[in-house]
Amino acid sequence: MINSNFNFTFWNYLLLVVVSVMGVMIAYLHHPRWKAFILSSEYC
Repeated sequence: MINSNFNFTFWNYLLLVVVSVMGVMIAYLHHPRWKAFILSSEYC
């Protein structure tokens, strides 16, 4: 039996959503400059 000690909070779910959205955006953007823009943290 696996002991589950995961206490997901709002921030954990937010991180999952942000990383998923970034992955989808990187997959559909074709221009390398826009991919670099999405992956950089300067716009945050």
